Order: sequence, then C-alpha cells, then structure tokens
Amino acid sequence: MRKRKARWIVLIAAILVLSGMAAVLMKTREKGEESGEASWFNQAMGLAFATEDGFFHTDSRNFLYFYDFQEEQDVIVCNKPDCRHEEIQEDTPEEEKCNAYLSGLTCGFVSGKQLYVIEIDPARQQADIVRSDMDRSGQEKVGTLALHYLDTFVVTDDGLYLAGSQQEMTKDEAEMEIPSGRAKTWLYRVDLKTGEAKKVTKESVDYNAAFQIAGIWEEKIYCRYSYFDQLYDGSNFEEAGAHTSWYAYDIESGAYEAVLPDGGPGSGFDIGKGTLLYDQSEADGSYTIWQADLKTKEVTRCAVSETAPLYVDGKAFIQKDGRDQYYDPAAGEIKSLNHHLLDRFYFWQDAGEYFYGAVRREDSLGDTPALIRKDDFYAGKDRFVLVTWNSPKELP
Repeated sequence: MRKRKARWIVLIAAILVLSGMAAVLMKTREKGEESGEASWFNQAMGLAFATEDGFFHTDSRNFLYFYDFQEEQDVIVCNKPDCRHEEIQEDTPEEEKCNAYLSGLTCGFVSGKQLYVIEIDPARQQADIVRSDMDRSGQEKVGTLALHYLDTFVVTDDGLYLAGSQQEMTKDEAEMEIPSGRAKTWLYRVDLKTGEAKKVTKESVDYNAAFQIAGIWEEKIYCRYSYFDQLYDGSNFEEAGAHTSWYAYDIESGAYEAVLPDGGPGSGFDIGKGTLLYDQSEADGSYTIWQADLKTKEVTRCAVSETAPLYVDGKAFIQKDGRDQYYDPAAGEIKSLNHHLLDRFYFWQDAGEYFYGAVRREDSLGDTPALIRKDDFYAGKDRFVLVTWNSPKELP
C-alpha cells in the first residue's frame, strides 16, 4: 500500500436489498447542493463523491451505491421493485434494466437536487451526461461531449467546467487505427439546464497531452496542462522533454492566461483558500513540494518527499526518512503522523468528513475500497468501513 505512483497521466460485492433505500436517498434529495457554492471534483479512481449526507461510489461491476453517513449503511441506487441488479446487455428489455448500472468510465456529481452521471466511452471518444432523480429514476440525457478520459472538473451555478480531449489517430502497418500519441485538449463549459457545451479556450495539440482542472478560487478556474516535446513511449523520458504549465480561466471575463512559470512533471496538486500546492519530480527520485500564492504569484519551496506526494484534506502527504508526514499550508509547517495507517491504506480522495481509498485487508484477501473518518485517521484509529465491492462490510 506504500507504493505511490506518480500520476503523470491517470487512466485508469454482495447486492443489498432495497429495504431502506428510498429513505436513505430522500435526505440527500431534499438537501441537494447549496446555491452559490462551487465544487471541485477529483475522480481519478472513478465515480466517487460525497454529499452532506453520504457518499456515492461504484462497485467492481460498475453499479452505483450510496453510503449513508448517519445510518452507516450502503445501498444500491435502484428503486425498481424486484430488480435483479444485473449488468445491462444490448438485448436487455427496458423493464429489466437496473437503474444503478453504469456503462463505460464514469464520473458524477449532484447539482440542483439532481444526480448527474458522466458516462465515457473511450473507444468512441465521447461522453454522455445523464441527469436523474437521486434514486436514478427519471433518467434523461443532457448532452454529449467529445472526450476520451476525465478525472477533474468543477461545478458552479454557472455550469459544469471540464476538459475536452480527443486522441489523434493514425494507421499501423495493418491499416488498423491506433492512437498517434498526440492529443487535442480544451476547456468546456456545459449549461446543465440546456446541455449546451461550449469550448471556452482554444484547442492545444501536443504529445501525451493531459489537461486537468486543478481547482477554483475567486471565480477563476485553475488548470494544469502537461505535455512532451516528442512522443514519450515509456522509455525515453529525458529525450522526450516533459513540460507542465499552469493557467487560469476567468469565468466572468473569459480570459485564459498563464499564471505560473512552466515546470517539469509532478504527481499532483491541491488548491485551497488562495494557495496552490504542487510538486516537481527530481533526478534523484524525490519530489519537491511548492506553494504558490494565487494572488501575488509568489512561489515558495515548502517540503521534499522521498515518494510521490498525495494531496487530500488540503494537505500534501509526504515521506521523509521513511516516516509519514504531511505539509499543512494553513499552519505553514510539516507535521508527523504518529501511526502507521498509511502502511496499509492508500488515499484516493476526500469524502466530506471521511477519507476514501484502498485498505489492505487483514485476512490476506488483498486491497478493497474503504472509508475512514478524518478524525480517526489523524488519531491513528484503524476504524475502516468497507464499502460494497466484492467483500464483506467490515474488516475482520
């Protein structure tokens, strides 16, 4: 679990009965999303996000579940009576289709008291945005976008902001279409009421290009653009020439401009209260963590990690001399973890008052997705809750 991969280009269960599902989801449906709030999402590991009342996630078969924080129960998001919750095939009758089943790569969010799921078909390089009630009833397609992968995005009252992307294709010796290694990227704005999608930045085309939304602050959406001078094939890193650029898109004016000097490759980033945390990999395999003031553009070196940092809870989790630590930008200092939970737990993302990630099971059955309260984590209490995957609900 201590193996931390630099995410240069991130690509990628027992069925519960329906009893209690409507009540669990009703609370979230009634509260919905507070008006005027902007939310940033990082779903590099697939659809997973928290609401005030619970946590949406998928199982190993791509069925949608909701873990209720108060009730401490995980329910499948399907309100069809007597549904068998089976995967949907081309010949599955409409009345037998499970509402909880999602196709392709998926991301999701809640807006205006409705649930939105983005279903991505990498082969077609297209994604459908599907809107529904919180229990997945009343599904309707909002629109279709050109993209082959998605991990980060922002939702505001103004709409959905995400990266569009298209891989350029070429033909091999057998005349089969294959990716050329170059990708076209841009920033989309999607009106969630009408489904209208507009490209709000110019298209960029580069080798191994990756365009990510780093966060939002004071009506500006911050973006990270990574690319190579020539095709990176996994073995020519130095020769290929890696670059990372930082940009800001002003929602009100539409201006899109560079905000920080170009740098080399890194593993991640985090934005909070006017501060951008990010890292750069060094020749010795270590990572330097930098803190940028988004108002003054002043950049300061704040930490060094022996492994790729992980960014959750507004902090950068690092290793120094084999010990787990984290840099807290609010305090401006490095703090040590007085426990070894990260020996068996790997962060995926924030989940409200919880962390979501993969935990190594004590029964030697491998790793499985789990939640842990943040206060329990910092206190070193291994109170993991396994969400529905292909395993029992509690650790032995």
